[in-house]
Amino acid sequence: MKFNKWTLIILIILIAIIYVSIPKDQMSGPKINEDSLATVESRKLKDETFRDSDESPIKDKKIFKGLAYFDFNQKWIISFEVQRSEKIEKIKINMTDGSQEDMLKFGTITANINGAEVKLELFQHADGNLFLPFKDKTAPTETYGGGRYVDLSLNKLKDKTILVDFNQAYFPYCAYNPTFTCPVPPKGNDIPTRIPAGERNF
Repeated sequence: MKFNKWTLIILIILIAIIYVSIPKDQMSGPKINEDSLATVESRKLKDETFRDSDESPIKDKKIFKGLAYFDFNQKWIISFEVQRSEKIEKIKINMTDGSQEDMLKFGTITANINGAEVKLELFQHADGNLFLPFKDKTAPTETYGGGRYVDLSLNKLKDKTILVDFNQAYFPYCAYNPTFTCPVPPKGNDIPTRIPAGERNF
């Protein structure tokens, strides 16, 4: 099955929107606790969806006990400087089955991570929200060897900066089921350090 309908991406965006829409007066404690609780709840919802949905990539739902994650860490919510593309540009992205698909390049984002300047390509979904495919030094021993994704709501963009929460990093469907075809992070989105946040191998 080809992963060209972005089923998982839409699911994650919907989950994120639910928690962004929760009124702040319904939450207590400092910001770190707020972010941590939202992350825990979104992971719980995703496990339930994977266990119950007909769109789930999990082959044997009866033995599925949930996905594995690194512990939430505020350190991995990183502010990136955004350089938007001067014009609308569609570029070819390699897929795991050897094909290519067009994706809209939003621009590039830059930050210092563990002492290294990291510059990544940022893409945009048809609904306007943003998509960051990446690979870091946790792959393939700690995380999926094909890389991970982070979805970003467009309202996270503030002037020329955007917060990237790597605690929300997730595996593509093809990590669980090879019948799915998924976008391969471009080589330029290899991060030269470990990002021990988000989804990990069991």
